[in-house]
Amino acid sequence: MAAPSLNEFAKQLLHLRLADAGELQQCLGELPTALRTTDGLIDAMERRNLLTTYQANKLRKGDTSGFVLGDAKLLYRNGAGTFARVFRAVSLETGDMLGVKVLRQRWAEDPEAVAQFHREAKLLQPLRHPNLVPIFDVGIVENYHYFTMEFVVGGNLGDMMKIRGAVDPADATRIARDIAEGLRYSSTKGLTHRDLKKTNVLLATDGKAKLVDFGLAADEALKPGGTKKRAARSVDYATLEDNTGAPPNDPRSDIYFLGSIYYELLCGESPFPGTKSREERKEFSRFRNVRPINTIRPGLPVYVVEAVDRLMDLNPLSRFQSPEQASQALNQVIERLGGSSSGDPDSGTETGDTEPTLLFVENRPPQQELIRDFFTSRGFPRAAGR
Repeated sequence: MAAPSLNEFAKQLLHLRLADAGELQQCLGELPTALRTTDGLIDAMERRNLLTTYQANKLRKGDTSGFVLGDAKLLYRNGAGTFARVFRAVSLETGDMLGVKVLRQRWAEDPEAVAQFHREAKLLQPLRHPNLVPIFDVGIVENYHYFTMEFVVGGNLGDMMKIRGAVDPADATRIARDIAEGLRYSSTKGLTHRDLKKTNVLLATDGKAKLVDFGLAADEALKPGGTKKRAARSVDYATLEDNTGAPPNDPRSDIYFLGSIYYELLCGESPFPGTKSREERKEFSRFRNVRPINTIRPGLPVYVVEAVDRLMDLNPLSRFQSPEQASQALNQVIERLGGSSSGDPDSGTETGDTEPTLLFVENRPPQQELIRDFFTSRGFPRAAGR
């Protein structure tokens, strides 16, 4: 197929809602004759911040699909898993930032995977709680299966811990309590998380933790004949439950993995050996050989150690029996540490209403662009730089 002419390409951009007529005219007007090409127009639009690097690279490859899904115009790719990709987007109607989760195309050809993707999204769509990332819209455009959700300015706990390492007990306990509160609310709707890990906990700029990316969110997914292709996402849960006599979809399994996150927040390292091997993750010795947390971080208050130990007890009957019990216990720990258990992470801290500002100095142009893309994909306004 022949490449489109410049005028045809400009019409495509209008149709894709990547720019309006006035913006296109300004970009075209600044192009010298030698650069009046589709690539020249893309470059001009990128210079004016009308296109993100993600959008520009797609257009340079001749890919004009999947720019707008429902009300969401995709800006950057934030992350990718084996099952889906997550994008930062903007609402065309309100201008608000959105997160968009899009089923990978190789799974879009699998009716079972498509059905599960939509089922889970629609199960979670009605849920509204401060410690859950809300889902707004679920849909299909062409062959793109997607749902939109709140865009949390900040990052996930995994990103935070790569930078900060261990956090102080009060902050760690507030984050763990927020996770427990999200689990508590979900349990009142008959849902368990089934994929609780650092990367599925987002930390907003106000310090509030929010759960995202529920794994197998209802017990139907665990019945015989359910989806097998995504079983690897819950292999840790299966290993724990199969070796401790817990039933599938046991809410106490979420409590155990909440404890593992709390453990890592407190001491800066995972309780389990790192591995991507599914076979190694099936080894129950990973759970039996967890080092006592007070041998890694001596000096933790006894009641903090006791909370971790009970959350991570291998005997399900000895764990907290519900997310509500776990949340209550963690609130008591917060109070004993001298903090507020009100759920307000800013209690006692004067922050005001100002937006966060970040100054990053880099004099190498290629690295400047990489840094801009990294931070804008995480919610920071794009600066022109010098």
